[in-house]
Amino acid sequence: MCRPMILKSPTCGHRWFTLMQPCRKNLGFNSCPYIATGRVLPFTSGPTYYAYPGKCPTCDLKGEYDRNVIRLIYVDHHRVKCRRGRLVREYEIHLCNVM
Repeated sequence: MCRPMILKSPTCGHRWFTLMQPCRKNLGFNSCPYIATGRVLPFTSGPTYYAYPGKCPTCDLKGEYDRNVIRLIYVDHHRVKCRRGRLVREYEIHLCNVM
């Protein structure tokens, strides 16, 4: 199965997925049969790594990148407040929406 990796730009803070280990040669987000059916590993291959400066797909590459290899993360968490009388609790829900 394909192993995704999360990269983060040290200059602008954008984050994106790339495939660290495709399941077969020349496969990616658009062409991998496992990703198309949702059978990708439910975890990344380690922590978020910092990319080299000047490699952000949005800011530096101006959107000119191979979408078969890179997918941007545009939302990755939400904060929710719950109130019960005087008690207010704040929860952070981690989601990952990919462009």
